[in-house]
Parts: sequence; structure tokens; C-alpha cells
Amino acid sequence: MKNNQILSIYMFIAQVHNLLINPNIFILWKWIL
Repeated sequence: MKNNQILSIYMFIAQVHNLLINPNIFILWKWIL
């Protein structure tokens, strides 16, 4: 269970990192919100 939680946190950080290095997706995400 603990490993699964660490994995989800890692996946979340990876998604945020992808948004930071891909400004087009970040702008699109900001526009949707």
C-alpha cells in the first residue's frame, strides 16, 4: 500500500513536470480552467 501511494505521488510529479516543459499543454490547460 505504501509503495502504491509513493507511485501515485511520483506519477503526479511526472505529470506536473510534463506541463512545465510543454508550454502549449500548459496554456491549453489554463484556458480550459
